[in-house]
Amino acid sequence: MNQASRPANDIERHIQARSRFASLLVQEPEYFQKIFPVSGSTIFEQLTCVGLEPDQHALYATIAVKHTTGYGGDLCTRAGGREYVRFFVDWNGDGDFTDAAEDLGVASVAVHDIPGPKPLVYSVTVPLTREQGLCFLARPVKVRAVLMYNAVPPAGDPDPFIVWGGILDVNVQPRSGSLVLGDLLAHAQVKLAPAFAELVDTKAPVAKSTTLTPAQVVALYAGDETMPLHRSLGPQLATIAQAMSADAGKAQPAALASSLQAAVGTEVAAKLDLSNVIGAYLDLDGDTSFEELHCVGLHPDLSAVVGVLEIKRPAGYSGGPCTSGSLEFVSFWADWDDSGSWDQYLGTAQVRVHDEQVPPGGIRYAVFLPVNLAPHRRPCGQSHTARIRAVLSWNTPPASTNPYAVPRWGNHVEALVQLPVGEPEIGQVPFISVVGGMAVADIDGAGLATGTAVMAGFHASNSPFAGMVSIAGHISNPPDLSAGQPALTYGLKFRKDGDVAVHDIADSFQVTLSRYSGSVWTQTQPMQIANPGTHRFPYLEDLTPNGPAGDITFVEGFLLGKWKTGVLADGRYEVWMEADIGGSTVESNHVWVQLDNTAPKAVLALNGDPFTPKGTDITGTFEATDDHFGSWSLGVVPGGYPHAPSPAGDSAPRAAGTPFTLSTNLATPGGYVLHLQVTDRSIVNSGSIGLTTPADVGFCVEKP
Repeated sequence: MNQASRPANDIERHIQARSRFASLLVQEPEYFQKIFPVSGSTIFEQLTCVGLEPDQHALYATIAVKHTTGYGGDLCTRAGGREYVRFFVDWNGDGDFTDAAEDLGVASVAVHDIPGPKPLVYSVTVPLTREQGLCFLARPVKVRAVLMYNAVPPAGDPDPFIVWGGILDVNVQPRSGSLVLGDLLAHAQVKLAPAFAELVDTKAPVAKSTTLTPAQVVALYAGDETMPLHRSLGPQLATIAQAMSADAGKAQPAALASSLQAAVGTEVAAKLDLSNVIGAYLDLDGDTSFEELHCVGLHPDLSAVVGVLEIKRPAGYSGGPCTSGSLEFVSFWADWDDSGSWDQYLGTAQVRVHDEQVPPGGIRYAVFLPVNLAPHRRPCGQSHTARIRAVLSWNTPPASTNPYAVPRWGNHVEALVQLPVGEPEIGQVPFISVVGGMAVADIDGAGLATGTAVMAGFHASNSPFAGMVSIAGHISNPPDLSAGQPALTYGLKFRKDGDVAVHDIADSFQVTLSRYSGSVWTQTQPMQIANPGTHRFPYLEDLTPNGPAGDITFVEGFLLGKWKTGVLADGRYEVWMEADIGGSTVESNHVWVQLDNTAPKAVLALNGDPFTPKGTDITGTFEATDDHFGSWSLGVVPGGYPHAPSPAGDSAPRAAGTPFTLSTNLATPGGYVLHLQVTDRSIVNSGSIGLTTPADVGFCVEKP
């Protein structure tokens, strides 16, 4: 059978088309519509889950990679391919994902041809920084994720043509903001008289999260015939079950019932058959009618495992959004060599959930746990798969000593993941992993970045850096700080290409620490890190679980420092870290960074008089240039002007004296502003693309 006559679902033909994907899109734009029809194929990769980690304000997606080939090459010889995911959120609930701020940006992960069982599950993330308002007005919002192989999903388009990939819609519940007096007054449409307004602190908190008593929970669900009492009293029953386990099952039923009666109160207990309630709870064996874990994957850039779970019902979580609700716990285990035995308990993550509106499809939450992957790197020619097991348990943390222990409320999920490439790092080795929001692997020798940001949601294309350049990374196998080991110290260095002098990056910066102790994650307020005089910072990451309490700490974003480059000359710079380890100074990898803090040039001028009779074309010239040019656009303010300038914009620079024409035939007489905007490709402040320069000139259309 010749290739042309092979069926469209032939794997070999798909693989050949994927190997020429970029050139086919340019040379034969309709190839995948007419010659080899492929649309939304998930035979190679598929979005499996999307969920929100509300405390991090981060959306996570999991991607299942299903085949051994078709991804651009193996780990040793080729760059491989990329899976891109663009995220959207329907803030106003109109279902279109096209309003302002509803495109959250794009994330990606590198994939390769890897032999062995499949699928391999990867995770990507973007921030969801907007909070909802008052807790009693919180509502779920719909999120859309668009997956495309080796092509960036177009900005602002929630329903693009997809060759390989797909779309997944889920509901998430953003965390509501703190309730302060000003919010309450605004909701009640109350305006304070000036005399009172001067005396009242409208930013003062007026409420705090309330934990309902067992009797209050029972009363809350009293009218719900679908709510079993052994769910309403889950926290108290868990305590009783633990006591029975500690007593080797010798506790007497009467004593257990007495304990539960004390928890709920005599009046409530008199209305309940406590023995039956206890028995129903003890008979539970992985019940998923209220919550269910669906996906687990590995986020390679953040060195973390991620789980996504579904909340299925509107009640049964110990109270609404204005209460403390309850916790969903997910414990993670690793089988590092995929041999069938679980080598390591990684820890337990948690997310707080509440009674709330539950649209069809449930509400999806994500949990996140950092993992020290340095000892588990593999040279490119070896097997790179490991297995992760995640166990979900409502209200009570899963067992930390038995990966097979079945939770009463919850379930488990397993997944194969790809371990990072490289030699295992047994000692303490410093390395920089992210510069200016870009993975170091995506920055070339010229110091220009191409790819998607690790977390910020932008996509770079041969981009230099400008403004504040964040530097992130690790020191592998850091000290066990919770066990009393002293913190390491490090410094950040830079040198301009061609110069001999080496300089310190000594700018102070803020970090946020997330700490896990037992089953509880806590997050510090932003803390200032400075190194006056010493040119050294403390290394605060601790990924060694210390006993049953866990006691691990990670720095949000793995931030090492912030480099304020605005005062430096444009050009290529070398950046690295020096760590003080065992009495020696150990250097990290060196990263080249191209700085371009010079804004684009934008010049706009009219020919002749700015007062133009209607029906007469307006003409002029403009300039739009930059060393790392991005795009330019020419338009009229205010919007609604009936004609577009010619030309109106593109992605090619325009030299001084470039002519333009603007018709006035249908214009309403009056004053207008012609607006030129020129943008370059710089990564600005590690969070967005493009230094921008505007130029404006006014004109007036007069009656003929």
